[in-house]
Amino acid sequence: MAKLSENFPDRKLLLNLGNEIFFNAGKQVTTQIFDLNRMLISPSLQWSKALSISLTWNSQFASTPTPGKYIHSNVTWLQVRHNLDFKKTPHP
Repeated sequence: MAKLSENFPDRKLLLNLGNEIFFNAGKQVTTQIFDLNRMLISPSLQWSKALSISLTWNSQFASTPTPGKYIHSNVTWLQVRHNLDFKKTPHP
């Protein structure tokens, strides 16, 4: 995390990293235990507590119905997150 402004302490540059591994479970699963491995890298600009923008890169390996065969894909997406607070009381 890096603060971007002394006057606006909520403005920050963040780096999110993640690795998600998905497994199949159940009595019907015999050979395809591994389902998906997804790695995420996402730099984010938090403009305020209510607004942030992220550019996320997702690299994933997914299993297929054919044992031992996998699909690799790269996906990039832009996320805009805006939190709305409906609890605030209106000003007169």
